[in-house]
Amino acid sequence: TRVGQSTLGAWLIVNCDPCLMCAKAIHHAGVARVYAPLKKASPHLEGIVYLKENGVEVFSTSNI
Repeated sequence: TRVGQSTLGAWLIVNCDPCLMCAKAIHHAGVARVYAPLKKASPHLEGIVYLKENGVEVFSTSNI
């Protein structure tokens, strides 16, 4: 069981693109939407791809 504040359906704003391990933690925490810089030269593009493939909405922080 989960303990503490629920993150199910939450939105998350991050200041760097999440790596694959962080993306998996975000997904398994039930976060529904992530705002990230989405830098094309980011070494963590696999994290963004993982989130999108697993139903987490991903948006650029330039849109907020």
